[in-house]
Amino acid sequence: MKNINKMRWIMYSCMAMVILFSSAAWLRSVRPSEGKPYEQLSSEEAQEYMAYEGKYYLLDVSAQVDESCDDPYCVHIPYEQLLDRIEEEITDRTSVIYIKSKDTSNDRKAAMKLCHIGYTGVAVITGEE
Repeated sequence: MKNINKMRWIMYSCMAMVILFSSAAWLRSVRPSEGKPYEQLSSEEAQEYMAYEGKYYLLDVSAQVDESCDDPYCVHIPYEQLLDRIEEEITDRTSVIYIKSKDTSNDRKAAMKLCHIGYTGVAVITGEE
């Protein structure tokens, strides 16, 4: 009987740790950077968070399609067409959206636009080339 109680305690402790760390990773991925309504992440940080996410979008707002994007959740919408097409492509405004662009100012402008129209899980991948 003592072994069963000990095993239950270990099992519940492990489950609590998994829930705690999963929640912390999720909160970190959608917490805005200081002074901005969106998060700014390095490419390495973004890849770490994407590994934990069940579903996310990798939004490329470059003018030209990035042929190297082999991510299954990759969506290409040129910055100029963002407001016209975003609701067709990403309907859930609470989705986690990682934005990248070869034009560095467009990624931040796109993040601001998405935040202004109600998307809450927006992050910009900085240092994209």
